[in-house]
Amino acid sequence: MNVSGVVGLAGFFALIIAACMLGGDLDMFVHIPAIIIAVGVPIAASVTSFGGKNCLEAIKALLVLISTREPTANDRQIIFRLNKFIDHTYAAGIFGAGIGLVQSLANMDDPSKIGPAIALSLISLIYVFLLAEGILRPAMQRLKNTLPERVWAESIDKNEAINHAQYLYIGMAIMITISIFFVLILSFSTT
Repeated sequence: MNVSGVVGLAGFFALIIAACMLGGDLDMFVHIPAIIIAVGVPIAASVTSFGGKNCLEAIKALLVLISTREPTANDRQIIFRLNKFIDHTYAAGIFGAGIGLVQSLANMDDPSKIGPAIALSLISLIYVFLLAEGILRPAMQRLKNTLPERVWAESIDKNEAINHAQYLYIGMAIMITISIFFVLILSFSTT
């Protein structure tokens, strides 16, 4: 068992849950459509990209967060797949935010429907960041740390260096969030 991984993962989620509970009821942060988007869409996109077997191998590699394991010959490919899984996760967040924004704009005449649509938008982004930065990236980094320095130095290429697509996704999420803010302002000014 990897004690530091278990403690870090438990601490990460405990702090997030505590922050949610301090702000109100924890139930308001459970949103099934957002969970489907934030978890299901990246898995489906990864299966499409890598095939079911390779995607399952990358998902199994997430256990590196809580267990100890020896490096394998496939670790470089798994690291690449986890990095792409992170891309798919951020893209799913943008889809969720976009869907929520469209739903809120479509319901401008009924303010009671705007809140749930905006909730889908924002909670999708929260779930995506939790999955990408709380689970996927730490697992990818832990796998990188198991590789010998020589092997890791040979494996660095433009696909494993700083991934600019992830920054683009974050920027798009910020723009969608700002758009949602303006939708709220418009909905209050029309009533």
